[in-house]
Amino acid sequence: MLGIDERSREVLSFIPGVTLNRVPWPQWVWHDALLKQAAEALAAYHLAVADFRPITVESRLGSDLLDDGEIVCHNDFAPYNCAFRNGQLTGVLDWDVVCAGRSAWDVAFFAWHWVPLHAPSPGLEWRTVPECPRRLCLAADTNASTTQRNLSISSSRGSKPVDVGSSKGRRRVTRHSCGSRKAATPRRLRRTLEFIADIGPSLRAALRR
Repeated sequence: MLGIDERSREVLSFIPGVTLNRVPWPQWVWHDALLKQAAEALAAYHLAVADFRPITVESRLGSDLLDDGEIVCHNDFAPYNCAFRNGQLTGVLDWDVVCAGRSAWDVAFFAWHWVPLHAPSPGLEWRTVPECPRRLCLAADTNASTTQRNLSISSSRGSKPVDVGSSKGRRRVTRHSCGSRKAATPRRLRRTLEFIADIGPSLRAALRR
């Protein structure tokens, strides 16, 4: 968004690429290189807003006070909200549900949709159980590496570091299904929670290595 014109209309720039509006998604969405690129983009965004301190964060979902240790989270950083060109990330869309939260909230939401950590479903046949901890570690390591690299570069400029603590439990989530913009049904969400509970030990073990 470039600004507002004299008639109160948003002035937008054009982002080249395609969006994911058909399911199942193409296989290139799940390539490791794209996962790393997206994780780097999220980390770079978090660093960019680290010292942006509005009193409140407003979106179509309401208003949040920005507490200490919190940033303006995208709150919906998923493949369905991105633009791509030749299998590369070209832009992140839909900033209408931003919220105040710790960066870990965005990272967790990112992992849910990009690893992904949804219950098995049509379109995810490629993802074996061992792939979940492997891709989770790839995303986490890339995010942490990008954050640390940029903090090292910016520290001499007086930039504030990003807090990566746990999130409040009051954050808002609007979409829960992998490869779909349909709202999560209780049954679909229950299956996802059961799946994460089943693979949770392997995820925790992988992240501790």
